[in-house]
Amino acid sequence: VIKPNNRSVLDVGQWRTALKQADRGKRTRLYDLYDDILLDPVLGNAIEKRIMAITNAELVFKGQNEQSVPELNDLIDTPTFEYLLKEIMLSLFYGKSVIELDFSNGFEAYSIPRQHINTAMGIISINPGEDNGIPYANDDFLLEVGRNDNLGLLLRAAPLAIYKRGGFGDWSQFVELFGMPRRIGKYSSHDEESRKLLEQALEAAGSASWMVVPKETDVETHETSASQ
Repeated sequence: VIKPNNRSVLDVGQWRTALKQADRGKRTRLYDLYDDILLDPVLGNAIEKRIMAITNAELVFKGQNEQSVPELNDLIDTPTFEYLLKEIMLSLFYGKSVIELDFSNGFEAYSIPRQHINTAMGIISINPGEDNGIPYANDDFLLEVGRNDNLGLLLRAAPLAIYKRGGFGDWSQFVELFGMPRRIGKYSSHDEESRKLLEQALEAAGSASWMVVPKETDVETHETSASQ
């Protein structure tokens, strides 16, 4: 039962919680987090570069007497085999891949969604995080790649990606609040209609912060600097 990934705002606390659950074999939250941080272009491109170095390599299968096997070489040149290599490589970053192989109509491969892999019980869960499912060990048509105690290279990259995303968000908020000059509109305290018109004008004039005060009011703005 395939469900959409959890796309909530990430923080390091969620990473720690997901890590503790993954230590008990339930990797659903951790893999949701992995999928989300891979939206980072720098991290995503670094992984794609390593994968492409393998998928673009010229691979040749040789049997006895160093003789190549044309049938297997034709299989190696198929898109399905390239997909298989990609999923095997992704096990380095996720820690685990379980790939179903199908030879009933040519060669097909399907990577089991990692959120459904329960390494503690050795099963593919029907619903993410559940304890009932299908065993994946010792199955001739399921290729198991990676160790059950390996959580992948993305485990170490996740906090840095989360800090980076949070830093950009904090900087954007800072610029929005303090990067534009504040507009101050003053009106006569005895003229309520002019106050309403002034508020409407400032609201429609852009996104810079503004405030409306009576003319008889003093407003002070204190700037902060590194020397204070």
